[in-house]
Amino acid sequence: MKGPTILLLSLLCWTVSGVTGCNRGSGTTTTTTTRTPVTEPVITAATAGPGSSAGNSGGSSGGRPSISTSELRQESENFLRVDQSLTQPSISYQGRTSASATNDNAARILITNVPRSAMASDTVSRMNQLLDNYEANTNTREDHTRQEQTEEGAFLDALMRTPVMTQLQTFLTQKNLLRGTTLRQALNNIWFTQYRRGGRQIASSGFEHVFVGELKGGKVSGFHSWLNFRKGETEGNLDYKGYMRHIDLNGKGSIVKARFEWLNQPKPVGSVFLGTTPELEMALYTLCFYARPDSRCPIQLANNRLQIQTWTFTNRGKKVIGTPKLSKMSYWDNPANMAADTLPSTNPFGNYTVVDTVPKEILHMIDPHWYQFPPMNPLWYSLVGFWVVMMGCLSVAGNFVVLWVFLNTKSLRTPANLLVCNLALSDFLMMFCMFPPMVISCYWQTWTLGAFFCEVYAFLGSLYGCVSIWSMLWITLDRYNVIVKGVSAEPLTSKGAMMRILFTWGLSLAWCLPPFFGWNRYVPEGNMTACGTDYLSEDAFSHSYLYIYSVFVYFLPLLANIYLYFFIVQAVANHEKQMREQAKKMGVKSLRSEESQKTSAECRLAKVALMTVSLWFMAWTPYLIINFAGMINKASVTPLFSIWGSVFAKANAVYNPIVYAISHPKYRAALEKKLPCLACATDGRDNHSEVVSTATTNEKSESA
Repeated sequence: MKGPTILLLSLLCWTVSGVTGCNRGSGTTTTTTTRTPVTEPVITAATAGPGSSAGNSGGSSGGRPSISTSELRQESENFLRVDQSLTQPSISYQGRTSASATNDNAARILITNVPRSAMASDTVSRMNQLLDNYEANTNTREDHTRQEQTEEGAFLDALMRTPVMTQLQTFLTQKNLLRGTTLRQALNNIWFTQYRRGGRQIASSGFEHVFVGELKGGKVSGFHSWLNFRKGETEGNLDYKGYMRHIDLNGKGSIVKARFEWLNQPKPVGSVFLGTTPELEMALYTLCFYARPDSRCPIQLANNRLQIQTWTFTNRGKKVIGTPKLSKMSYWDNPANMAADTLPSTNPFGNYTVVDTVPKEILHMIDPHWYQFPPMNPLWYSLVGFWVVMMGCLSVAGNFVVLWVFLNTKSLRTPANLLVCNLALSDFLMMFCMFPPMVISCYWQTWTLGAFFCEVYAFLGSLYGCVSIWSMLWITLDRYNVIVKGVSAEPLTSKGAMMRILFTWGLSLAWCLPPFFGWNRYVPEGNMTACGTDYLSEDAFSHSYLYIYSVFVYFLPLLANIYLYFFIVQAVANHEKQMREQAKKMGVKSLRSEESQKTSAECRLAKVALMTVSLWFMAWTPYLIINFAGMINKASVTPLFSIWGSVFAKANAVYNPIVYAISHPKYRAALEKKLPCLACATDGRDNHSEVVSTATTNEKSESA
């Protein structure tokens, strides 16, 4: 009982604590791998509480010296203080934009003029020489020539002559972080070591990714240098689309969060230092690489509190720098800074985003669309977690009992009831496999089970959902044969039922496997607590999967159900009309024959089955709406909007055992024998009714 007790206490903790109650951590993992793709940095903000995982303890492990938050903030301010700042370039921010926007809100370039004195700086001129040394595509192997290595060495020598690097070396030496090497050697190792970034080719380095940029998966990855930004605008291969927010660093530069295209590939969200020196940027990133590897690193620049998260890669047993993620903390919470050039927000977390607690190993799966949204209120996670626990327990228990009673009661083991068992099996497996991961995700307020299990989770949800939908269709078709065709219908055999079940599972597998092979993909949903198909991709090929999938798994079963039930209701209505006319001719109120009793059972069956399909419609339609909204009007899809698909779909697995338990007299009779404490009360009318569910088939055959 220990596990369930902890879970229930956790749920209670969510409900009582609201925003600032239980300490659950950020959910960010620190696994280092050479093959983990990384995402792009964004400027975000957080108040002192949620998501600020840096804390004051230093976060060091593995024997690292403890470096406090105050020390990191003081040291970063020291970097800015001693920095020999550049003459500032002219910046034209122009119109605001968002990550999901498609229009161009900036008619002119961002960096309109750079003074010659700024470009003549030793470190700036040396860095400019490096910008042409790299292949943009991560699938293209880098040819690391001797000339390029010489230019890298000259750049490092220029860096080491700056006061900022002297300040960094002094601090790292005092903290014993260099450990027998010089700062120059360390910079060369962590910034210029070539390694694989998720591909087969050795085609990347920390410097290339951060300061030059790369093309990966049809999008721009990295690219945080204003020098390469200016170069791209000058050469005409970079198109600035507008800004989301920007911060001034008291005349020593600024930071902008912007959207742009480079080499005709999009960068929906990108953070770039503007007008800052190369030594300042490298000193900040390197400091956080040593002080807070793979976790958030609190810094401060011109009294603006920020965070930098530097992800690392392991190359031949040694760590090299991955991607620094710049996060804004307190600036936007200060009313004095909420000027006309800032973004209005009602978000209590400032500009902290829903993606900021996502583990780094799944960040490559996150669509840039989600970077513009603040975290959901923790109360939503509590409510959804509580709902899923309730639905999961009811569904697992209810469907298990349905299977157990049907399979252990000889009178219920009919061909038609095999379809009912298949429906109960799919609902049981859906909740048994899916509700625990979703509860865990609601607890941590993000997906923590990794990329592989995210894909498996989405696949299983899609598979069991398809089986449930098509099982309902077969049950409806069986009702149609019994009620509409009557004695002329060919009775359903065990072989026929098994063929339908095998077809259902085969068809479902056929439609759920393609995302593993490139036709669409399985990704985390915007609420970060569940995974599903990628409806935010702008690729037409990916959209085609969702359109065709919707036809065969939603629209076709829905239209078939409507068609079949139209004739079922019509047949029942005609039969009732005939019975009333016959009773009128005989001078009685009704006919109480055996046939009348069976007809009454069929009427009730039609109502029950129609209700079941209606509940199914309500369960799966939200997913359809979310998918089509993501493809047609991406801006309308928010993390909170995306959560309703899971909420309604999970409830579907609870409907069926309840409906069949209430409406099936033989099932209730068997349940009363096996589990008297769970049996539903039956009235006299039910006892006289031989059937209300799919068992009508056999009785129709017998009465014929």
